[in-house]
This record gives sequence, structure tokens and C-alpha cells, in this order.
Amino acid sequence: MHKVVSTDIRTGYFAQEPSVSLLLYQYIFVYKFTHMHFPIILRLGGVSVLSTFLLLVTFLTKGPTTTERTTPSNSKMLAVPHLPVSLPFRAALRKPAPVPADTTVSGLADALADVQRRSYFLDSIAEDTTTFLATNTAQHLTAQLGAATYTVAAAPPLSASNHVREEGRATPPAWNVRFVLRGLGRRGQVSLHPRADASAIVTDATIRYAHATAFSVDYVNSPSGVRQNYQVNQRPASTGPLQVLLHLETQLRVRKEDSTTLTFATSTDSTILRYSGLRAWDAAGRVLPAHLAWQAKNQALTLEVDDTQATYPVTIDPLASTPSLTLTDPEPNYSGQFGYSVAGAGDVNGDGYSDVIIGVPGSNSQGRAYLFLGSSSGLRKTPAATLTDPAAALYSLFGFSVAGAGDVNGDGYADVIIGAWGTNEGQGSAYLYLGGSAGLKATPSTTFNLMNPDSSFGRSVAGIGDVNGMAMPIFLSARMAAQTRGTLTSS
Repeated sequence: MHKVVSTDIRTGYFAQEPSVSLLLYQYIFVYKFTHMHFPIILRLGGVSVLSTFLLLVTFLTKGPTTTERTTPSNSKMLAVPHLPVSLPFRAALRKPAPVPADTTVSGLADALADVQRRSYFLDSIAEDTTTFLATNTAQHLTAQLGAATYTVAAAPPLSASNHVREEGRATPPAWNVRFVLRGLGRRGQVSLHPRADASAIVTDATIRYAHATAFSVDYVNSPSGVRQNYQVNQRPASTGPLQVLLHLETQLRVRKEDSTTLTFATSTDSTILRYSGLRAWDAAGRVLPAHLAWQAKNQALTLEVDDTQATYPVTIDPLASTPSLTLTDPEPNYSGQFGYSVAGAGDVNGDGYSDVIIGVPGSNSQGRAYLFLGSSSGLRKTPAATLTDPAAALYSLFGFSVAGAGDVNGDGYADVIIGAWGTNEGQGSAYLYLGGSAGLKATPSTTFNLMNPDSSFGRSVAGIGDVNGMAMPIFLSARMAAQTRGTLTSS
């Protein structure tokens, strides 16, 4: 039977809840008693007596117990006189109901974005208030951050609960790289030393270690990786480029890939970490020339910045990240040289995703090129097409150069050009492969060469877009004659 709630305090809701009626009766009694006898209370003892009386009031007016809440509705009902002020319903006295979650698509998307953002927040390590842990799910790594040390390691496998083995000891990471800051200076000499008492300021996914007023080290944990910034507030003494001097500790193979990039690889030469994107700028936003130097013998890494014209402070900014995908030769051999040439191929099959062409000029002493298709989750790990030299000549170096040619025939599919400068006894060739709904055609639509001995035609190829207004891209192929400086030929 449904209960009928009425605004009449004697016949409605309160009449059906005797525990509430009793509470109201006590409330009214105390209300009238205090108003009628307040002067007497003050004369009898003032504040102390009033305090005792208020304690009694608290006892008499306490909320109903669990037993009282379950009292049958036919219990004895007390008459309650009408009050001059309205009293709140019991529903208003209860704990407010939680606000319903936003289950709309946009609401759930916002919630997920917030969870992902918070996953990059830094965590303190045990009782240490100066060392923090950065977990980076996008890069599958962790980083332990300190005032003068920075350790990047492989994220533990999902099966390793809380990063601990059954015997209770920490699970060692599959690999790690430890950067130790020696200091800042010039010509290999440290003039600004890191301080053991550097203060740490943490804000969500960012931490700053301030080494007095001389310089600070910032770390930013984000989906792109763990970024390390050195902000140098004062110009070091002496002459020469500004240097950040670091010592590395790792079992990985370290290789300087270019002037701004170090790569770290396993014993099988699989790259698993990149320390790259080195850049520097001054207080005016002026970009400063920067590069890194690596000394394998001493495991010494130096970040160098030309601060001759710089306005201080100067910021030096490298990034540690892992490759999102590692591709290997589907048909490995000793001299394959997989990845010798790499280029964006455009969208060769019209699915809306860009594709990649990779050359392997030494494969089977002839050469190959692989097409890897793009998708909503990135590049696919297996090639969609394997291309070989149509001439099938030994040492043709097919795939020595590869490039996207654009849509050369206007059919809506991107095409590629592949160079093989060793064909025809060194004359060289370049091959045009057309795209289509199924990907690249297995055979070239056009073969280009100059028929000149030792011209090395196809040593390098490139698409240059539409230069003659015919809405068709044109590509370039470079040749190197034995006794000339080379020629660029358009086709």
C-alpha cells in the first residue's frame, strides 16, 4: 500500500512515523521551556547551568535509532500541536543522493580523457620526498626522477602485479638507462654543480628541481615521452659553447644517430629508446644552435649550445621516448640493410591512411622494397607488397632510394618511385609503381634510364609535385657519372 504524505502534520507523513512525532514533541517541549524559564536559568547558574541543560536537550532530541525507524506504523501516536515555523521533512535530513553520472557520449569521453590525463601524474617514492616516479603508458616506460639523476626503464609487464615478484622482491626491468648530471659549464669543465638539497616543486605531471638560483631541471611526463628541460639562469664563466655534462649507465648499445639524437638498442640491434629532439632557446624565444656529443669510451654525453648571442635564461630541451612500432626485415639476411631508405608513400590504396615504402638494397644481392600500409592503429607490422628488381640483375641495388611520387596519373591513388642504380652494369634505372584500390601494382608502369655507361641513374629519387600546371606530379632522379659531379633529370 502506498503511503499518502500530507502537509497536515497531525494526519499526514508525521502521523505515520511515530518516531518523528516523538522527536517533534520533545523539540516543542524544549522550545517552550527555554522561552518561559530562560531568566530563571540564568539566575540559577548562568552559563554552566545552561550548558548542562543544552546537553539534556541534545540527548532528548537525538535522531531515531535503527529500531525506531522500523517501528510498525500502528504504534502509539502522540498528538503534536501546530508550530509557528515549518520543520524539514525527514527526507531533507538524510544524506543527499549522489548526483547521477553523465553517461552521454561526450560525458564518458570527458571522463576518459581526465583519467588518461591523471595517469601521467607523478608519484612520490616511499618516504623520499625528492624522488618521484613517472609512469608513461603511451611509451611503455617508467622514469625515476631525481635532482641530479634520471633513470628511464621498461614498464613492467601487466602480469607483474604491483611490480613485485612472488618472493616479494622488486621485478627488475627488461632494460634501463641512467643519466647522471655532472654539472654545467664549458670546455668539459663544470662551473655550475648540482646541489643535493635542490628543492622539488611538483605540479601534476611536472616537477622542477631548483639548484639554488644557478639553474633548474624540469621533467614533464606526457604521451610523447618524458621531457627533460635544463633552464640555465646565469651564464657560466669562460668561453666556448654552453655544455650540460652527463654520465650514462646502461647495458644497452648506445649509438649517435645524428647531431641531436641518441638511440639505445638491444644486443640484437633492436632500438628500444630514443633520446632525441634536442633544441634550445633563450629568454627572447630565439632558437639557439644545439647538438649532442657522445664518447662511448667514457659513457659521457654532452649537450652543447651556442649561447654567444643568447639572452639568459637559456632552456635546453631533449626528449626520451620509445618507438611506437619497430619493423624488421620479413626476409632477413646478412647484407639486407633493411631500412637503408625510407619514405612516405602517400595513400596508395585510397583508404584514407598514409603508407610507407622501405628499401632493402642488399637483399639477396639484388634488392627489395616493402610497402607497409597505414591504418587507424598505425602502420601494419607485415608488408602489403614486396617489390623486386624487374631486371633481376645481381647487385642492382634495387631499393637504394625510394620516394613517394604523388598521384602521377590522376586516378586518386598515390604512386611511388624506386631507384636501382646498379642495373645494366652501372647505368641504373628508376621504376614507377602505380597505386590502386589493392595497393601498389606488382610491376612498374614505367622504367626510366639514360642508357649512359656508369651513370648510376636512380641513385636518389624524389617527388617534387606539380611544377608545370598539368595537375600531375613530376619526380626527379639523380645520376652520378664516373668523372662528373652528377646531373638531375626530371621525368
